[in-house]
Amino acid sequence: LAIKNLLDKGLIKYWGLSNENAYGVAMFCVAADKLGVPRPVSIQNDFSLNNRVYESDVLEAAEEFGLVGLPYGTLAGGTLTGKYLKGGEKFVGDRPLEKSRHISQPGFQGRYSNYLSSLAASEYVALAEEYGLTPLQLALAWARDRSYNAAIIIGTTTTKQVQDCVDAFKLDP
Repeated sequence: LAIKNLLDKGLIKYWGLSNENAYGVAMFCVAADKLGVPRPVSIQNDFSLNNRVYESDVLEAAEEFGLVGLPYGTLAGGTLTGKYLKGGEKFVGDRPLEKSRHISQPGFQGRYSNYLSSLAASEYVALAEEYGLTPLQLALAWARDRSYNAAIIIGTTTTKQVQDCVDAFKLDP
């Protein structure tokens, strides 16, 4: 009912879920219906070329209840940019690699920087280069073009990174 109170006061127009599984999506929506509260409209879950768990039953539940995706982690903590790979210096951009969280904080977000993630990133870098794209462009455009995503949440630390992301969204589908 706290959500209903915020909606009734005009403090929010919509609300969404984050890091939910299919059961959570269903329960939130059923509870909203029972309480006469508008359902959530979106769900933000970790989602990338390396992490497609969302496409299993979570996507099915989200579509059933009318939620759109707002994925985060589409660059897998920077892993999918190629900058952490051997020879990836050309993808580092305008911020020293030593300042990135995966270098300055070893063990940070290990799901993004493990052996298999790095191996997959190598393959995606090669695929991007084959098509004349940067790895960042490939990863973001791929996530953008999933019909169930309304927008992509990017994580940037510099103006150039923002511009690189904007440029990726400008690519023709």
